[in-house]
Amino acid sequence: MAAVLTSILSRALQQLADRLPAITPRGRRLRRRVRRAQLRLAGHGAWRRADATVVAGRLHVAVSSPSMALRLWVERKPLPATYLHPVEPDATLRTRTAATQLLQGQFSPHASIPVGHESLPPRWAAPDGRWRTEEMYRHSLRWLEPLVIVAAADDDADAWHAATGVVVSWITGNSRAPGQSDGAWHDHAVSIRARVLCWFFELYRRRPAPDPGVLRLVVASIHQHGLFLADPSTYTPRSNHALETDGSLLAICATVPELRSADAWERLARRRLERYVADAFTDDGFSREQSPRYHFFILRRLAAVVGYLDAVGRPAPAAVSARLHDAAVVWPWLVRADGSLPRVGDTNDRAITHWRRSLTGTTGTEPPAPCASTMPNPRADAAALLVSFDAGYAVLRGHEPDQPADGDDTHVLFKCNYFRYPHFHHDGLSFVLYALGREWLIDPGPHSYEYDRWERRYLCSSSAHNTVEVGARFDVHDVELVDVARTVTGDRVVVRHLLGHATHTRTVEHRPPRRVHVRDEVVVADGQTRDVRQLFHVAPDCTATVHDGGQLILTAPDGARCVISQQAPGRWRLVRGQRFPEPLGWWSPKQLTIEPITTASYELQTAGTAVHDTTIEVHAAPAADAA
Repeated sequence: MAAVLTSILSRALQQLADRLPAITPRGRRLRRRVRRAQLRLAGHGAWRRADATVVAGRLHVAVSSPSMALRLWVERKPLPATYLHPVEPDATLRTRTAATQLLQGQFSPHASIPVGHESLPPRWAAPDGRWRTEEMYRHSLRWLEPLVIVAAADDDADAWHAATGVVVSWITGNSRAPGQSDGAWHDHAVSIRARVLCWFFELYRRRPAPDPGVLRLVVASIHQHGLFLADPSTYTPRSNHALETDGSLLAICATVPELRSADAWERLARRRLERYVADAFTDDGFSREQSPRYHFFILRRLAAVVGYLDAVGRPAPAAVSARLHDAAVVWPWLVRADGSLPRVGDTNDRAITHWRRSLTGTTGTEPPAPCASTMPNPRADAAALLVSFDAGYAVLRGHEPDQPADGDDTHVLFKCNYFRYPHFHHDGLSFVLYALGREWLIDPGPHSYEYDRWERRYLCSSSAHNTVEVGARFDVHDVELVDVARTVTGDRVVVRHLLGHATHTRTVEHRPPRRVHVRDEVVVADGQTRDVRQLFHVAPDCTATVHDGGQLILTAPDGARCVISQQAPGRWRLVRGQRFPEPLGWWSPKQLTIEPITTASYELQTAGTAVHDTTIEVHAAPAADAA
C-alpha cells in the first residue's frame, strides 16, 4: 500500500511540475522545488524496496493496468530496434558454437576470463578467490546473448528453456538487495543487465503463447532496474558508466512504455545525457578519461545511443549528436598506422584495426574525416601535430591520420597534461614512441581493475611511465602549457609540471623522420639534494644495452634499433622485474597478467637545476637500409 501511495503522490507531483510555467524565473524555481520533493518522496535506494519477485505479484505498482499491459505485450508489433542487441537475431556459426558451449557447461562470463565448467544457471554467489571484475561480468548477463540469439532465430525450445531459466534464476536469486554477490548490483552490471533484460523481454513476448508469469517477472525486474538507474545515489556522472546508465534507462522507457515512471525516466535520462556530453568531453571532442581505448568505447557507445534513439523515433538531443561528431573527428589521431593504440591510461592490449567498419556498422554511415593539425606545417615533410591540453594529449605523427605513412609511421603520444578522472594514471609529462611498425617506448598497461593489488598500484604510478621523477613518485600536480610550435626543424610542445618541491619543464620535439628530441629541466625549489630520474620503459621484445658515451641502444628482433643519446652527465641503470624496495620493470601484456620488462633510468642528483638533454633516433634494420 505504501508503494502505491508513493507512486500516486509522485505522479501528482510530476503533473504539477509539468503544469508550472518554465518561462519565468518564478516558474522555474517552483518546478525545481517540486522535482526535489518528488526525489525526496522516492528516496535514495527505492530500488532496494522494489524486489521484483514481490512486485511481479503486485504489478500495479509498476504499471497502471497490469491486465491491459499484459495484452499489449503479447499483441504489440515488434519494436523497430533494441539497444545494443539485434532486434532480429541471426544465428551465425560462431554464435551457435558459443550457445552449444553454454548448454554443455563451458562457461566464461567474459572473453578475458578462462572458461570453466558450470551448468546453467551458473552460480550467483561469489566464492573466495573470484575477482571483482569476474563477478561484475557474471551478473551482467551479457554472456547470455548467444543462447538468446539461437533461441529466437531458430525458435529452439531447448535454448529458450535454458535462457529463460537463467533470467528467472537471476531475478529470483538476486532481486532482494544486495543479492548473492557484490557484482549483482554493481552499477556497470546493472546497466548491461538492464538492456539484456529489455532485449530478452522484446524477443520472448513475441513467442507463441509466452508465459504470463515470466512476462510479469521480467517487467518487474526491468522496473527495479529502472529505479536503480534513475537513483542519483547510484549514478556516477563523470564516468563512462553514466553513459551506460543513460542508454539503458532510455532503452527501458522505449521497451516498456507502460511503466508508470517511463516518461519521467526518459526526461531524466535525456537531461543526464546532455550533461554528460558537456562534462565528459573537452571542447574539441576528446574524452576526459585519458585513455585512447576508452575514447573509442565511449565514441562507439554514444553512436549506439544516438542510432537507437533515431530508430525508435525519439531522436537524441542536438548537443549529443554534435558531440558525437566531435569525438569521431579527433579519434583517428590516437590510432597508429597498424591500428594499434598507445596503451595510455586504462587502454588494454588489443588493436582496433577494424575501427572504421565498427563505427560504420554502428552509425550506418562512413566516419567523418579527421580534424586538421593544430597549425600548418611550415616544412615539406608530411608530419602532423594535434594538441589538446585540456584532454592531456599532444600527438606528433609522421603523417596525417587519413594519409598513407609513406615511409614515416612515427607516432608519439605526449601526455602534456593529466588530472583526476576515471581511468587516468599518474602519467604527467610521459610519452610513448612507435615507429617502423612497432613500439619502442611503452606504457606498461593497466593490468586490471583490482585496485588493491600491487600490480595495479604500480602500473598506475608515475614510476611505470616514461616521465621524470624528482625524489619520489608524484601524485597529481598542476601542469602549465608553455609553448606549441611548428618550425623548420620539427614540431615542438613544451609543458611545465609544478611538483611543489620542484618544477619540471619538458620539451618534446618531433624531428621527421623518426627522431625525437626531449629536454627535461628540473629546478629544485626547497634547496634539498634530490635524486632525479628520467624513466624509459622498453618494449618487451627489445634488448637494451648501454654503450660508451651515454647511449642506450634498443634492438628489435628484426635488427631495427632505437638509439637514446644523453648529452648531460648522469648514469644509466637498467632494472628488470624488481619488487623491492620498490616495484620497477614490469608490464601487463593482458588482463590480470604481469611480466618483467627492462626499465631504463637515467639518474643524477641536484639541489638546484638539472637538465636532461636526450635525442631518440629510430633506425631500420641494416638489411632494410641496404634494400
